[in-house]
Amino acid sequence: MSESVTTASPAALTRSSLWTDATSYRADVDGLRGVAIALVCLFHAGTPPFTGGFVGVDVFFVISGFVITGVLLRDLRHGRLSLRGFFIRRIRRLAPALTVLLLTCVVLFSVVYPPGYLRDFGASLASQSLFISNIYFWRTAAYFGTPPEAKPLLHTWSLSVEEQFYLFYATAFVALSRIGPATLRRTVAVTLCGSLLLSILATIPQAGASFFLLPTRAWELLAGALAAMWLESRGPGRATHPLAANVVAICGLTAILAAAVLYSTATPFPYIYAGLPVAGAVALVWTNQPSVVGSLLASGPAVLLGKLSYSLYLWHWVCLALVRWTSFGAPGPIEQAAAVLVAVPIAFASWRFIESPIRQKRVLRTDRAIVLFAILATSAGVLFGFLAWYSGGFPSRARAALAGFELPRRSPREHECYDDSSRGTVRFCQIGSAEAKRVSFIAIGDSTALSLLPALESLASQHHVRGLFGGTSGCPPLLGALPKREFASVERCRLLNERSLQLAKELNIKQIILMGRWNYYTGIGPDGNFQPITSPAHPRASIEAARAVFAEQLHSTVQAYALLGASVNIILPVPQQRTDPEGFLYRSTLPLLLGGRRSLVEGTLDLAQHRRDQRYAAEIFARIPGVRTYDPAPPLCPDSGICLMFVNGRSLYFDPTHLSVIGAAYIAPALEPLFTRIEQSAAVDGG
Repeated sequence: MSESVTTASPAALTRSSLWTDATSYRADVDGLRGVAIALVCLFHAGTPPFTGGFVGVDVFFVISGFVITGVLLRDLRHGRLSLRGFFIRRIRRLAPALTVLLLTCVVLFSVVYPPGYLRDFGASLASQSLFISNIYFWRTAAYFGTPPEAKPLLHTWSLSVEEQFYLFYATAFVALSRIGPATLRRTVAVTLCGSLLLSILATIPQAGASFFLLPTRAWELLAGALAAMWLESRGPGRATHPLAANVVAICGLTAILAAAVLYSTATPFPYIYAGLPVAGAVALVWTNQPSVVGSLLASGPAVLLGKLSYSLYLWHWVCLALVRWTSFGAPGPIEQAAAVLVAVPIAFASWRFIESPIRQKRVLRTDRAIVLFAILATSAGVLFGFLAWYSGGFPSRARAALAGFELPRRSPREHECYDDSSRGTVRFCQIGSAEAKRVSFIAIGDSTALSLLPALESLASQHHVRGLFGGTSGCPPLLGALPKREFASVERCRLLNERSLQLAKELNIKQIILMGRWNYYTGIGPDGNFQPITSPAHPRASIEAARAVFAEQLHSTVQAYALLGASVNIILPVPQQRTDPEGFLYRSTLPLLLGGRRSLVEGTLDLAQHRRDQRYAAEIFARIPGVRTYDPAPPLCPDSGICLMFVNGRSLYFDPTHLSVIGAAYIAPALEPLFTRIEQSAAVDGG
């Protein structure tokens, strides 16, 4: 870190139009923090109507930019601006409470997590210790990734964004302050515009990167920074006009609450939509005159919640992750609300006994002590995280629970037949009998198709037919239906569906197999996930629009193939379990309070619930003439009861949603009629 930077004298700075007044403490800003954390907690707890409560993070970003700039301006005006001093204050503010949280997570999840989950937790711990967890979670947000209950540090992505911002912004502030306030202000404004433009351009083609990374988020913090500079430039005694303050404050709070209610996880974000909560937060910090809204925000309860906001942000998600684990990934509203409520007294204790004493230098009083603490905490986090990741989650501690357990496998032809990497094209592979004279069928779909590939290969060989297989993640095999995903993924999906139709025409293929996790595209599944799909007629991302797209594009797809003389066969999804095989077995060693199983079937699904989850898609399939459906669920759920996860000690599932190679072989008899039909069709066509 840099030593103290000598700047112009305080008297000279006072004459500058920008530095005429320091930003003092404002209770209403702490109250705004209280609003932000309340929205985040309500959203994570699934509390209606706050489906867009994630915008609380954007409010935090604005506040951070505003407050940090105020601190830097004050230091500059008093001639004590120093990168060293700035970062030591940041360490005092953030490191102690975060370290206690991380230590608690290490102890807790080393007990409750099976090796696979602990391995991923270790990787996230190491990345968070280095404040790059936003990059880690962006890079690991794969379709086959661990579920939310196995990501207790997922929320730390925003802390990493802020720390990365502080590093670049404070350094630039110190450098540019030597040149002059006008240059600093212009640089911040230009950088804000560039970051905002990048966010708008990048969100649709690169949704994950735009959500998690600093370049597309920096404008939100810079908006708060500009607000602080503007207020400082006005000079002492120039408060906002009372009427303007009230109008602007009301509009600001309304904008934040409107975004929290009107937005949802289907809303492309940040994109242009982050502008609403960011503008609302800027409006509220801009009003430095008492107002009705400001008085509410400055009230005791709001301010106290704001003071607890950092610790509550840290702890609420960890409590929710634990509840999701103990409830097999499907907590009810009461359980989620209870998790957040439990986090409140923990947050209070963290603020009262960890944050406050260290910030006030009653503990770790010297700069050397707090820096040494941070170095030791960072080193310990990186070391444990690396060892947990490298060892595969310390598997020896789970040897008894997982004795004889073999990690389930996906198709060995995954990299040949399943395409999640190509750009501008999409791969198909041949499956079945090499001796067949011609290609008799095409099978396409999403990751569900990949999990069924071993069954399709085996059946095609047994029936002496040859086919083409293609698949890509999150892609409904419907012409004209596009998933709301990153641009490259959307393009692969479009090409997969269009190329399938083209191949059917060129090769005169008469049998088409469509596979998908259909309820994933038509509503929120049992795991809380929903993949919006759109079309030119329904560009908005919502469940209602997705259902309309699903029904219309299924009909169009069937018609398009019918014009070629081809029949459409649909394979229904397998039951989605409530936990993965490794977690299912490992839970047998845990007490009930930590996610242990009460019975041998807890954590599995029953056939009746599976039918309810698939009801909408099944109704649509029944309405389309000429469509045949094939259901792999009955073999997995014998006697219409509990759906099996293991047979003879071997796992039928790779994860809660996808079958293993063994599971695919197990359900193959349910698809026998489909391949009998394909064989008969091939015989008629001379194949």
